Amino acid sequence: MSKRLDLGRAGETIAVKYLKNKGYTIIARNYRGDRCEIDIIARTDNIIVFAEVKASRSQFEPESQVTDIKKVHIIRAAHSFLSENEILDLDCRFDLIALRRQMGEWIINHIQDAFRPE
Repeated sequence: MSKRLDLGRAGETIAVKYLKNKGYTIIARNYRGDRCEIDIIARTDNIIVFAEVKASRSQFEPESQVTDIKKVHIIRAAHSFLSENEILDLDCRFDLIALRRQMGEWIINHIQDAFRPE
């Protein structure tokens, strides 16, 4: 397994623990729909949260890796999830959870409502 894949999986595991500690219910991990993927689907109150996780071991800002094309793919997968599960009555939000390794610890930057469908 590649180091990049290991880093991504570790980041997702940390993000899941973080969300659970914040009271979110995890619905799915690595959901695939319409040939696209969402790292984490969670629920808080009456909101479905589609979360993209980006992790980095360097000083580079992981947030910058969520391109416009990636956002379109996440939105497509979200539509697929909502349709498959016949979810019509809940609000949705697209979050970014960026993790950066600093001084041996993970720094978490949870950006709620990071982007919106156009």
